[in-house]
Amino acid sequence: MPRALVIGAGPAGVVAAAVLARGGFEVEVVEAKAFPRDKVCGECLSSLGQQTLRDAGFGMTLDELRPTTLTHATFVDRRGRSATLRLPHDVAGVTRKAMDGAFVDALPAEVVRHQPARVLKLDGTTARLTTGTIEADVVFLADGKGTLAGGTATPPKPTGDLGLKAHFTGVALDPASIALFALDGHYVGAAAVSDGDRVVWNLAMNVPAAKLQRGESHDELFERLCRKNPALTKAVVDATRIGDWLASPLPRFAPYRSKTWPPGVVPIGNAAAALEPIGGEGMGLAIASAYAAADLVAREGWDQATLRQLDTQYGKLWRTRRVACRLTAMAMSRGWSSRTIVSAARVLPAASRLGLRLTGKADARSPAARPALS
Repeated sequence: MPRALVIGAGPAGVVAAAVLARGGFEVEVVEAKAFPRDKVCGECLSSLGQQTLRDAGFGMTLDELRPTTLTHATFVDRRGRSATLRLPHDVAGVTRKAMDGAFVDALPAEVVRHQPARVLKLDGTTARLTTGTIEADVVFLADGKGTLAGGTATPPKPTGDLGLKAHFTGVALDPASIALFALDGHYVGAAAVSDGDRVVWNLAMNVPAAKLQRGESHDELFERLCRKNPALTKAVVDATRIGDWLASPLPRFAPYRSKTWPPGVVPIGNAAAALEPIGGEGMGLAIASAYAAADLVAREGWDQATLRQLDTQYGKLWRTRRVACRLTAMAMSRGWSSRTIVSAARVLPAASRLGLRLTGKADARSPAARPALS
């Protein structure tokens, strides 16, 4: 029986592990962190991600998490003017702290888990861990960064941007709408998400490193940034932060071509590509890429034909979304263009809905439902 090693037990890792186990592989999963743990993330799960989770066997687990239902998107320009659009498909909101541990617990019993355990070195398909050594036939890299991949790919250049995120209560916004606030050179997103038996607000922001001030706390930074948008100031005036601020470098890069991967190593999720988080497609694409890669390898094995198919699949998943999300982020990060977006959404809602489609909001077909690639 072939052996697969999955490095990382986030949404992409667990989906790959489940699909591989179903496809006849012996599967071992390595995760460096003990769960539950929080993570920088917008915590919005697109229709693509939801359907792929169900196809991978996690539908009941997703339902048990009782995610919030996000039906609309609200764009707020620098002056505080807003426009709200109906999303083509509902988005689910659930914290990573609640979700990731639940999905790991729902893995098939035959999947071996090493957690917490860190991969010290990956040499081809042999991994040296803090707890021992694992030799596999294929490795699925789902560590969120791809730093272990090696190969001939050139590492992406740092963007100079940080992603910051914290949970709040008492935010005065519509809990059924994802809100995007334009600031000076960047943006803030807000969404109501399920966290066990309560609903909290996820406030996540993209901040250029140049805007950070020496000695300034994250609370002071957030307060200063809120003053740049009157609607955001009003929304959080009575809000209370209930968790720590988390910060992480914000990557953006196109999918690595398979010819640059080391033999036997398949990057999935953010180890394979990273797009602008403003579109709320990160988790959905990570999950869909994991399903596509694991299903192809399980059905057709590891060969050049499989890799060419996966290149095509990755391109379809990321190419249009990546461009659309980046353009939207750039527009929401400038005063005049954020006003244009809001005005267009008010006057030309059909054009704005097209923008939502381009960022992936109309795509609910998981890789399991797509025609086989030739």
